[in-house]
Amino acid sequence: MRVLILAKKFPYPLKDGECIGIDRTAASLAANNVTVDLACINTLKHFTDPKSIDITTTPFANIHSVTVDTNVKPLAFALSFFGTKSYNLQRFYSKEFENLLVKLCSENKYDVIQLDGLYMYHYVPTLRKHSDAKILMRAQNVEHEIWQKVAQLEKSTLKKRVYKTLGQRMHVAELHALTLIDGLVTVTQADAEKFKALGYRGAMHYLPIGMLPSDGDTQFHQPLRLFHIGSMDWVPNVEGLKWFVNDPWKTLRKQHPDLSLNLAGRNFPNDLFNDNPTVSLFGEVEDANQFMDDNDILIVPLFSGSGVRLKILEAMSQGKVVISTTKGAEGIPYIEGKHLLIANSAEAFIENVERCVHDNALVADISRGAKELIRMQYDSATAGKELLSFYSKI
Repeated sequence: MRVLILAKKFPYPLKDGECIGIDRTAASLAANNVTVDLACINTLKHFTDPKSIDITTTPFANIHSVTVDTNVKPLAFALSFFGTKSYNLQRFYSKEFENLLVKLCSENKYDVIQLDGLYMYHYVPTLRKHSDAKILMRAQNVEHEIWQKVAQLEKSTLKKRVYKTLGQRMHVAELHALTLIDGLVTVTQADAEKFKALGYRGAMHYLPIGMLPSDGDTQFHQPLRLFHIGSMDWVPNVEGLKWFVNDPWKTLRKQHPDLSLNLAGRNFPNDLFNDNPTVSLFGEVEDANQFMDDNDILIVPLFSGSGVRLKILEAMSQGKVVISTTKGAEGIPYIEGKHLLIANSAEAFIENVERCVHDNALVADISRGAKELIRMQYDSATAGKELLSFYSKI
């Protein structure tokens, strides 16, 4: 079987959850002897020189990319509000990328073409003209829901109106995309239910992300190091971190001045926490796994978004303790207190951090439980086998 995956970003190096999801999906298929090609947009914002990547270290047989400037243009963005289309999605349409897809479909017989997310749905009509492959979409999130939640949380009247409009247009596009595809792959059962509620009645499959837990017991630093890693150009991440730093972290530092909070991620806003000496900013790190290894407690103060947070799964696979909101841990089949800790308020975050500070046995137990969950629920080869079975039924 030959599969083509379409993605809106070049996935290497593996610096965020979206990239990890693309790589792990391909790895799950490759583990079952599927030939997987990648066609992706190489954005200026997240540009990677394709020549810098050794393809033999990836699960892909071939990687094809087109460089596209997807940066927001203020004038085009403003003018878009006089129309009806989603500017966020329009930025990822490229005639050059469309021509690449035509070329690939003429040169290869693909059995399945899988869109990695809503942003690739523009290209479905072209794919239909040039390929007989089944076309599926792997939904990383319920996209419009993210913008709706951000709009609810926004205090500025103007920004609230902008986010609300973006959410409405994303909603229309999402509904349209669901009519164009042959099957839908979700990363959580919760998202599957949400798509059913939107009226989707087509073939659907829940695909857990393939992971491999580290061997042995995880070693923790004393004093413990709190951390967060994620894309800082994603609004829910920024809003959640602002809340955490300005509320529970202030109390924690007063009570435990030896605690540290280390933040990493691409596209950190220049003015984010620069004036806070209690927070260490690392920006975009070269090796996300090494950054996690150098820290202990992953803080996930996420109050909007959907899908599964791959950074949580990665941290769990390394035996790190995760303290997350219920929303942040959505889609993970955890038992609270065994696999991770849940906190939905400032008081709960403070309490759970203090539990970790004072109870080494608790930390060790959750670390082992986290790795066991990854081992039992996120085996890569099994996930790929189930996805192939889904392909065969469409």
